Amino acid sequence: MKETKEVLVYACGYCGELYYKKEQADYCHADRTCSKCGIVIGKDDYYTNCKSCRDKKELEKQQELYDKARKMTYEEYTKEFPEHWLCWGDRYYQEPEDMEYDFEEESDTPKWVWGTSENITMLDGYDIVSNFEENTEIEDFELGKTEFNEILEFCKEWNKKYSVKSYSESNKIAVIL
Repeated sequence: MKETKEVLVYACGYCGELYYKKEQADYCHADRTCSKCGIVIGKDDYYTNCKSCRDKKELEKQQELYDKARKMTYEEYTKEFPEHWLCWGDRYYQEPEDMEYDFEEESDTPKWVWGTSENITMLDGYDIVSNFEENTEIEDFELGKTEFNEILEFCKEWNKKYSVKSYSESNKIAVIL
């Protein structure tokens, strides 16, 4: 018969989470300092950098992408890409005037936004045939040329009627507002 053992655990004084080591419990919600600037982050933030330093890093990243991007005025953009929307953060806009509702102050409105790239969702006959041949239970099954061409023709007709256009952020074009 095995002997019963006592197990000692430590609880975080802030949230009550249990740990086997005292250092882990002490660290769980200890005040942390930002690894970049050294200010106290606080107990509730699990990041190693403060919000200010994270925001600064994100701005630097955006600036680097902006520097590499093709710059266009809004007029040039709409002339070359008439159906494309504009993007800022996780929001999409049909035209710059639509942004006024998302920014309380005029000074908060960005000076430039990202353009978008067009994506067309459609059936791919080659993928359908490949998937069919791979997942059939008949070993070494292969569609004949006639069947293959019929599927390709079907997909072509279906795509003419039902393919869908969508737009996603593209950091290749920066639209100056």
